[in-house]
Amino acid sequence: MRHVPGTCIRVAFVPEGAAAHSQEYLDAGKTEEAHNAVVYGAKILALTGARLIEEPRKSWKPIKKEFHENLAKELNGQS
Repeated sequence: MRHVPGTCIRVAFVPEGAAAHSQEYLDAGKTEEAHNAVVYGAKILALTGARLIEEPRKSWKPIKKEFHENLAKELNGQS
């Protein structure tokens, strides 16, 4: 069970339909497009963190509300 809100950033860098752990996936991970995708994801995380620090009252309140609502649903078997 989660005790704090979290997130997962996913950025595409492989051709659509490429199987995970395949040679095609591995080769795609060595490209400039893959590098750019990782940088893009890092920027999303960094700017999100900055917003949470700069505007804690404005940004944390809806996050905590959603987290507790979803947690209550999970505990009640409504996920």
